[in-house]
Amino acid sequence: MQVISNKYRRGWKESLVLATDIFLIIFCYVASYFIRFDGMPPEKYLDIMIKIFPLVLISQLMALFYFKLHKSIWHYASIRDLTQIIKAVSISSVVIVAFVMVLHIGHPRSVFIIDWLLLIIGLSGVRFIIRLTRPIRRRQSNSNGNGRRKKLLIVGAGDAGEMILRDVIYRYGRGYDVIGIIDDDYKKHRRRIHGVTVLGTRSDIPDIVRNKNVEEIIIAIPSLAPDQMRDIVNFCIKSGAKYRTVPSISDVIGGTIKVKELREIRIEDLLKRDEVFLNRGKIESYIREKSVLITGAGGSIGSELARQVARLSPGKLILFEKSENVLFYIDMELGDLFPAIRKTAVIGDICDKKRVEEVFAKCKPQIIFHAAAHKHVPLMEKNSMEAIKNNVFGTKVIVDEAINCGVERFIMLSTDKAVEPTSLMGVSKKISEMLVTSLAKKHQTKFMAVRFGNVLGSEGSVIPTFKKQIEKGGPVTITHPDIKRYFMTIAEAAGLVMEAGAIGQGGEIFILEMGRQIKIVDLARDMIKLSGLKPSMDIKIKFTGLRPGEKMYEALIADNEVMFATDNKKIMVLEAPKENQHSIFEDIKTLEEIVGGSSMNMLIEKLKEIVPDYRPSRQILGVLQKAKDLDREINILIVDDEKIVQDLLRKFLDGRGYNTLLASNGRKALDVIKTNNVQIAIIDIKLSGFMDGLQLLKHIKKINGNIEVIIITGFSTERTKKLSRRLGAYAYLEKPFDLADVRRHIEDALNKVVS
Repeated sequence: MQVISNKYRRGWKESLVLATDIFLIIFCYVASYFIRFDGMPPEKYLDIMIKIFPLVLISQLMALFYFKLHKSIWHYASIRDLTQIIKAVSISSVVIVAFVMVLHIGHPRSVFIIDWLLLIIGLSGVRFIIRLTRPIRRRQSNSNGNGRRKKLLIVGAGDAGEMILRDVIYRYGRGYDVIGIIDDDYKKHRRRIHGVTVLGTRSDIPDIVRNKNVEEIIIAIPSLAPDQMRDIVNFCIKSGAKYRTVPSISDVIGGTIKVKELREIRIEDLLKRDEVFLNRGKIESYIREKSVLITGAGGSIGSELARQVARLSPGKLILFEKSENVLFYIDMELGDLFPAIRKTAVIGDICDKKRVEEVFAKCKPQIIFHAAAHKHVPLMEKNSMEAIKNNVFGTKVIVDEAINCGVERFIMLSTDKAVEPTSLMGVSKKISEMLVTSLAKKHQTKFMAVRFGNVLGSEGSVIPTFKKQIEKGGPVTITHPDIKRYFMTIAEAAGLVMEAGAIGQGGEIFILEMGRQIKIVDLARDMIKLSGLKPSMDIKIKFTGLRPGEKMYEALIADNEVMFATDNKKIMVLEAPKENQHSIFEDIKTLEEIVGGSSMNMLIEKLKEIVPDYRPSRQILGVLQKAKDLDREINILIVDDEKIVQDLLRKFLDGRGYNTLLASNGRKALDVIKTNNVQIAIIDIKLSGFMDGLQLLKHIKKINGNIEVIIITGFSTERTKKLSRRLGAYAYLEKPFDLADVRRHIEDALNKVVS
């Protein structure tokens, strides 16, 4: 019913426009005769007027239809509408005059000139009167009700400000009243735009808001530098009024800025960088109709890469992701935005060689964006082996399969933390860079890496963390008052990565221009202000000290690297040093053996050999020292009354350098613990004798609370799980268990023991 009503209303309005135009055609034609003869025309000319009338009506109506003037909306009458009216009336008048001359009708020619002028004035006049009186009619309509118009102040008397002002006046006049404009250009002061006065500069905002009772401020200068935006926001905060801003400068160029597109000011606006202009043609030339695979497709950068690739008409888009939830959401989003795109969502781990081979064989990717990685520095310091497994071994799995399948381009995403690394995350990405660049000119695949710093708003990064802390009422935690970081937007990073992929010929490390480093404490203060609160008063700022592996400042290039410009000023390329590259595959093979044996000391020594400028964090050095203090002998007690289980675990653990101690019941287990330095105990719940595994666990914790206990059982229940956790068990495994899980729990427990 609503659709029928809307169609009826639209048809009724078009009929009214047509009827008005017909009336004006008739009126102007008749009026032109009366004007020509200063009153009633002679009978002779009345006959001519009636005779020519059908020709005039038909020709002028046809001209109006041709130029679609009957479909114009009078509320938005513009100069273009006036131009169309002049064209239509002029052409129809020429046609009428031509017919009159051909038929040799003695018609006064001055009548056509008068008619031409009257009709232009009539058709355009009625349209512009409707437009010009619209704000008045809206205000009257509003005054008849109980509504109250919100008072606005617009900052910026340029193109964007004019667009917003025009939209407010002609579309939202019943809800808003613009009381003035702010601009720092003194030449514009006291002048008027659409009847609204330019009142002063940004420093006048608080006084104007107070004196004029302004409720909302619109910042309509999309080209503002970050410092200028921060300055204006500070004045807005002082005024106490709500404030919003406009979209990007590209929308101003397109003339599309509307009131409904206004948004809250984000931290990105205060850190805003120069507008990035990508060579879309160059990027599309290597992506269009190609099969593109993105690893880590559910992450912040991976998902943005997926969105941008989807806009360039790839032949197929393969989303490879380990996490089920994030993959589900990006797959669903792309399906909504790009329903025609061919895409495949694949659950998989880059370390799973068999799964990677299956995906490559089925999907046959031609372009790979390798974004999958463990990225959190402090977390990787505590899970050292996992950082190397995922970031190094996983990259090698993808690289090997890319070579085997003849992939055209392989673009790996790296990080500024790979420069003179002090963390396991950083050194793992440095080794991955070395692996990728070592393959230059050796295979048909063009391998390259792209190095950049932090991205604004990525999952787990500083901005989402600060937002959560502010929402909870603080404190906002910062590691050090002087710590600085590079920042860029997710969309900018993804776009520049794609363009670097177009530039690369193989073996390059591209560096994205990151601008200047920003103090994290300044970032925190700006976010608190944007939340309408006061730093250190409403929200406390707490300094916690640098975390393991964390630097005070980051760098994009090392001292021994040389950087060169490219055609895009936002992308540089560096000539990487060649040392170690000839043996990188052998180095990675050695790393695999070391990680398999879980030797932390050997791992760090090998990493320092591969990357000589790697400086391990204090936490890692502390772990190594404590391992030395333990004489490198780790005693693991196995308590199980089944010999087959004892033999299986003993053989597995002895092969990895651990010293295993055996006990078949609780009493013997307690004797072993009292006479040996045991770090870990693996205990079966069901034991022969008077004591079961849970009772033994309780006794062990009383004797030595530092012993980490892993419970195993073939008769698992929710009660035994809860009870074992309550008694202090470190882990709980059900039989038959996977030896890989045993190793993982032991490694995690040892990290806890020596930390």
